[in-house]
Amino acid sequence: MRIETERLVLRALEPDLDIRALCRIGQDPRVARMMMSIPADWTQGQAAEFLERSRWRGGLGFRHAIALRSAPEQMIGTVGIGGDPISTAYFIDPDQWGRGYATEALGAFLSVVMPRFGLGAVAADHFRDNPASGAVLRKVGFVETGCEVGSSAARYAAVEVLTYQLDLERLRVGKVAAPVQIGSARLTLRPLFPWDVADVLAGLNDIGISGWLARVPHPYTERDFFDFLEGFARAGETYAIEDADGFSGVLTCGAELGYWLVRRAQGRGYATEAARAALAAWFAAGGGEVRSGHFEGNGASARVLGKLGFAETRRRRVACSALGTLRAHVDLVLTPEAFANQWAGR
Repeated sequence: MRIETERLVLRALEPDLDIRALCRIGQDPRVARMMMSIPADWTQGQAAEFLERSRWRGGLGFRHAIALRSAPEQMIGTVGIGGDPISTAYFIDPDQWGRGYATEALGAFLSVVMPRFGLGAVAADHFRDNPASGAVLRKVGFVETGCEVGSSAARYAAVEVLTYQLDLERLRVGKVAAPVQIGSARLTLRPLFPWDVADVLAGLNDIGISGWLARVPHPYTERDFFDFLEGFARAGETYAIEDADGFSGVLTCGAELGYWLVRRAQGRGYATEAARAALAAWFAAGGGEVRSGHFEGNGASARVLGKLGFAETRRRRVACSALGTLRAHVDLVLTPEAFANQWAGR
């Protein structure tokens, strides 16, 4: 499971890659004193055991490495979740403090993990003399719930602990996936979030929708959704479409344009409106030509893409995952110039 934000990558811990950084960060007294389980004399062997216990295995009870997108192999901290009650915790290399990375990483992590594992609430805590962590938790949406006595292995003493809880509906995502929102006359295009899972599953398990899409399997599962969200959805290119009544579909717009609409949103001109708005933003930002296409027989998509200015490049047979067969497909392309000419004066 990999999560990307505007500045960070959250990825599975890798022993060969991360052990040195993990040991170095944990040995820093500014970190160890604020953790319950890291002793002041933390050894590389203890760090290796910690890393092995914390590796991603597909369920709760794991930590992910936090790294900069510019250097994804260099761990600058960890964020994780597990225990009973389910709790989250993180730490950041002191050399990276004061840059908002903890808030960005924690918000992104929980926005994916809580819906994925059906968590309505998550706990957290910090030592009273660590107000910076309290500020991070509150920014993400945590609410203080009480005060307890805990212990710090690095201090050899009991320490006062402030406890918190985050309910899913209070989660503030912050800079998850560099959110971009685009508006049109009737629609809003906003980032696709983990909590859209129910709406997406309801739409794509309609074979009348997925049967016209190339890469969508049928039936479509939660795992399919999260694999798409974590592995293929790109910041600033993947949008949920909303109208006044709520979720209406999904659109991707980058080097390739793709979209689908729920049944109630079809036949209202939404596909053209949403795609036009997204393409205008793409080209305005300096994006190059855009590819798209449709299966033969999908007259609605043919009309939408024609209105947008797409031109046919070839015809071929393409696999339709939902139907498990090859279907005749029309490939098209749209250049910035063709789009500008198509909508000049409109």
